[in-house]
Amino acid sequence: MGLDLIKQAHKKAAGRDEELTRTAREIINNVRARGEKALLDYTEQFDKARLGTVRVDRETVLEAYDKTPAQTVEALKYAHRRIKN
Repeated sequence: MGLDLIKQAHKKAAGRDEELTRTAREIINNVRARGEKALLDYTEQFDKARLGTVRVDRETVLEAYDKTPAQTVEALKYAHRRIKN
């Protein structure tokens, strides 16, 4: 009986992983296709915030970059490469 419970739990987890992966792909594809409009829609849907733009001026980006730990910057660059490919 114990092994059956483990197998059931594994199937449920695998199903959730597939569903999450499918949802993430849909979001990424939607953002690729619709750009900023999709980002604004998701911000409203998930964060309950209504923004006029997701654009940030260069000065703000550079200031934030300077304040961000190097390890975090590297993690973000790695994530960017993975998402882009």
